[in-house]
Amino acid sequence: MPRDDMIERLLPDDTATAAQLEALCCTVLPGEPWHAAGLLESAAQETARVLFVRDGADVIGCLVGTCAAGTAEIVVVATAPSARRRGIATALLRAFWEDVSPTETFLEVRESNDAAIALYRRFGFEPVGRRRRFYHDPAEDAVVMRRDG
Repeated sequence: MPRDDMIERLLPDDTATAAQLEALCCTVLPGEPWHAAGLLESAAQETARVLFVRDGADVIGCLVGTCAAGTAEIVVVATAPSARRRGIATALLRAFWEDVSPTETFLEVRESNDAAIALYRRFGFEPVGRRRRFYHDPAEDAVVMRRDG
C-alpha cells in the first residue's frame, strides 16, 4: 500500500502530470473521456481534489473528487492494471476523506465493476439508486452509492 507521502495533489500548472493522468484514465476508463485540460481545471477549484500516486516517473493511480457543504462526490478512481491489488485505490480514498472530512460521500460505478463495488462496500458504501444507461461506451447502468462520513 502506498504511504501517505506518496499521494500527491495535482497542481493547476502541472501539465506533464495531467497528461499522464489523462493517459491513465483513457486506458482504465475507456469511453469516459478525461482530458488533461479538464483535470487541470478541476485542480484549480477550491472544492475539488485531484490526487495521484506514482511508481517512479509513472502515474499508476488517481482520484478526482469534490466536496462542498460536507457532501463529497468521487468522480473518478483509476488504478493502472499493472498496479491493481496493491492498495492504491484504498490509499487514495483514505487521503481524500482525510483531506475533506465529508459528512456523506456519493459516487457512481459501472454495475459490472464487481471489484470496485466490493472496495466501496468495504468502506461502508451502500447502493442508493441507479442511473439507467449512464455509461455510453458500452451502454451500461451506473449504481449510485452513498457512504456516511
